[in-house]
Amino acid sequence: MDEEYTLVKYDNAGNEVYSIKLGEDVAEGDYYAAYGIAYSKEHGVILSSNQGIATYDEEKGFTTIIDLNSKYTGSNFEVTRGYNGDIFVTGYTDEGRIVGTLDFDAKDIGHKSEVFSNNNYYTFFGGNGYDIYCTDDTAIYGYDLKSDKLVKLLDYVDSDLSITYNLNNAVAVSDTELVALVPDFDYNFTLTRLTKVPADQVKDRQIITLAGAYIDYNVRQAAVKFNKDNDDYKIKFVDYSTYNTEDDYDAGVKRFNLDIASGNVADIMAFDLESPVESYINKGLFLDVAPYFSSDPDIADAKYIDNIMDAFKTGDKMYQVVPYFEIATVACKASLVKGQDLLTMEDYKNIIEAKGIKKANAFGMTLRKDMLDYGVAFAGPDYIDWSNKTCNFNSDEFVELMEFMKDFPEEYQEDDYMDYDTVYRSDEALFNQTSLYGFDSFKRLRYVVFGEDVSFIGFPGSHYTSVIYPGARLCISAQSKNADGAWKFIKYFLSEEFQDSLDWDFPIRESSYEKMKAKAMEPEYYEDENGNKVESKEYYYVGDKEVEIPVLTQADVDQVDALVKNSHYVMSYNMNVSNIISEEASAFFSGQKSAKEVCDIIQSRLSIYINENS
Repeated sequence: MDEEYTLVKYDNAGNEVYSIKLGEDVAEGDYYAAYGIAYSKEHGVILSSNQGIATYDEEKGFTTIIDLNSKYTGSNFEVTRGYNGDIFVTGYTDEGRIVGTLDFDAKDIGHKSEVFSNNNYYTFFGGNGYDIYCTDDTAIYGYDLKSDKLVKLLDYVDSDLSITYNLNNAVAVSDTELVALVPDFDYNFTLTRLTKVPADQVKDRQIITLAGAYIDYNVRQAAVKFNKDNDDYKIKFVDYSTYNTEDDYDAGVKRFNLDIASGNVADIMAFDLESPVESYINKGLFLDVAPYFSSDPDIADAKYIDNIMDAFKTGDKMYQVVPYFEIATVACKASLVKGQDLLTMEDYKNIIEAKGIKKANAFGMTLRKDMLDYGVAFAGPDYIDWSNKTCNFNSDEFVELMEFMKDFPEEYQEDDYMDYDTVYRSDEALFNQTSLYGFDSFKRLRYVVFGEDVSFIGFPGSHYTSVIYPGARLCISAQSKNADGAWKFIKYFLSEEFQDSLDWDFPIRESSYEKMKAKAMEPEYYEDENGNKVESKEYYYVGDKEVEIPVLTQADVDQVDALVKNSHYVMSYNMNVSNIISEEASAFFSGQKSAKEVCDIIQSRLSIYINENS
């Protein structure tokens, strides 16, 4: 049944003045959905919906201002009353984001702003001071209509607010005072007054800069906690994701890497998989934090998962701290491989042929470029040795990998669609490239995706059953003048408090890892209306069939544990390396050159690149 919307007016005593059902004039087969409401003395109530924007006056009734069935088709708009009485229209059209004022006479969107990023999601609210206000997942801004400028008024982290998303309920008392529903670390909301503090009243603390092309939720929350608890230091973000554009989603990564290469570095750098951390280590850009591990009394006695810690060491030095991680591997039905835990390229080919399916379908819906990237990423140090400035892309193994990838699609066609939840059960697809981000993530793989026992078998051409996918990589600049303060922040990620709080990644602290393992085998309970403790069941739909997902067994947990403890190499991805391989591989995939010729060219180009960037 479609939702019904009603416009209701009450007087100041709470008495209903009128009640009008909305959407009654919608064409047959269509529906009505309300998006926003605003009020203007001149125009009455302004409503935005999936049908467009309309006004309602008690004497005149409804008047359509913008009809989305004839103008801005397919768009969705919300309306917000600004400080000076302007009604702002915000939303998306075929041309991207739109923020503008509603022109009632022209029945169109009038002044359209040029300053709002298409890449960012904003929530708008009104109040006094600026023409209109908005929030994103990092800050609150004021917008000046005349100058078309967006001014940052409040940074969540700088203001010690544990907010990692848009504030949806706020109003401006003035341009220096806001009232909002603000969450704490446990998502309990409090009606809070936010007041700008004069600069001369702010306590002077040492600023520790933390930069990243993407700064994840855990790091942001830890920074807020650190800033609240610390009287000597304050974390300040340099967020390079603000450089991303609709035309270049990697602009932030590129700018971040360029600044690092030119020596413009923060005290702490947070990296993801796409950053060339090994190259930076070779250049001596990071501080060795191994001495802190042995001398800091807060963590000196803690035990960590040895093979994971060792994987991120450079010799006996520790230039990066990785507090949580995933394990990347390829899974298949155990019945396919009869006990093997690492398939050769020939094994893969034989199984695909025996099953009588197309190679292009064997890994589900996976494009050729992605498969090639996985092939390099899963190879660990086999293709690139950054420390010795060597590479091995003209090897027989890489030539064979290139030839294996030829049958995978360059792009999807309409008839390529596969139902992810059923294709592995039905053997329409065989091999699932996956990441385990905790013991519970194995549930869906085992009991939903495959529906039977699974084996982990490594990627085609790889010598390793699995590789380590770092959650966050935190490095301290060798140039930092606040190294001790930076360490005080980073060591929190190794604490029992933080490690025990992890739900979506494996913790690196051994005791926290063991707790996660034990919890994975415990049923969850809820309290019914009579106060009785009832076991909570978990279900998932596979096609039209409801499947119960049981609590993990000891055997399930042992299988995941063995995978974690036998992972020794870090997943390796470098955007520039990937681009060079893709550029040259196209000549083979189009039939212009042999795989060997292409691999020789790749070897030559990457040898130069690695020497110049190590």
